[in-house]
Amino acid sequence: DGHRGWIYSVATLPEARGRGIATELLLVAEQALAKLGCVKVNLQVVDHNKAVQELYSKNGYSVEPRISMGKRLGEFAE
Repeated sequence: DGHRGWIYSVATLPEARGRGIATELLLVAEQALAKLGCVKVNLQVVDHNKAVQELYSKNGYSVEPRISMGKRLGEFAE
């Protein structure tokens, strides 16, 4: 819609975790989206990934009442 940006994935190597790298990656992505005119950032997390949910919560993200729907395109996919 021109006002919302999406972060698809943030990942670090297991041995690099706990050093603030993911938080820095989020900050850089947020700054880039803001420069593009986005006023809000959205992301999705699988419900069992508690560690990344905690990361996002610590960085100001909150759970919103949404339903994510999907469909596999098996017969159409090459």
